[in-house]
Amino acid sequence: MNSIFFRVDDRLIHGQVIEGWVKFLNATKIVVIDDKVTNDALQKLAMEIAVPSNIKVLITTVADSIGEIDSCLKKNEKTLALFSNLGDVVRTITLGLKIDSLNLGGLRFAKGKRLISETIFLDQEDAEILKKLLNLGIKINIQSTPSESFKNIQQILMEKF
Repeated sequence: MNSIFFRVDDRLIHGQVIEGWVKFLNATKIVVIDDKVTNDALQKLAMEIAVPSNIKVLITTVADSIGEIDSCLKKNEKTLALFSNLGDVVRTITLGLKIDSLNLGGLRFAKGKRLISETIFLDQEDAEILKKLLNLGIKINIQSTPSESFKNIQQILMEKF
């Protein structure tokens, strides 16, 4: 495993992440990249206490995430980096973050979005973002839990958008 596993999941830290992905990846650190959560003391506290004490948790802004991820790479920390939305992924890449692969775990229903997989709802804007990320050479798959087979987003986008 690359020492950083990037995942988009609008629930951020929850049971599947802690019991599934953290264990599967042998991650020692979770980095939540989300401006809103960084500035919400209650939500931040809830996430921090939901994680076992042997796992480090860092909740950071998009702007500060570049340095934090770089630090994890230099220390070779097995890290699960979580985004709540695709827009923040694009913002971090624009700021200089290098992402080779991206896991889509959960993007819930919202008005104007349609189901493309069991746990993923997208609208046209999301589809365009994913196409841009694919054009940058980023491998993108859909996989809610480590025990599921992953689905390649490229084929799904061709069929649905």
